[in-house]
Amino acid sequence: MQPAESNLEREILKYLLEHPEGKDTIQGIARFWILGSKIDRIVDNLQGAIGGLVKQGFLNEKTIPTLAGRPVERYYELNGDRIDEIAELVKKENSP
Repeated sequence: MQPAESNLEREILKYLLEHPEGKDTIQGIARFWILGSKIDRIVDNLQGAIGGLVKQGFLNEKTIPTLAGRPVERYYELNGDRIDEIAELVKKENSP
């Protein structure tokens, strides 16, 4: 057997090693096997980025009331008090 040469082939094989009973259609493989693992990695990266933006005061963290016994849900929104500073930072990043 030839070694998997593409990243996509490796991702499929990795998924199947973790889920040896896995089977799906092309659409299911794309949606759940490939995109699902990428979304997990993106969420991990987002947690750090969002935490940094909250710490710097650019985002506000709010909580959503939940039913008893369920974890608190959080959401994030722009800190309107810092909008001019945020716009300036974004503008600097987009300047040549």
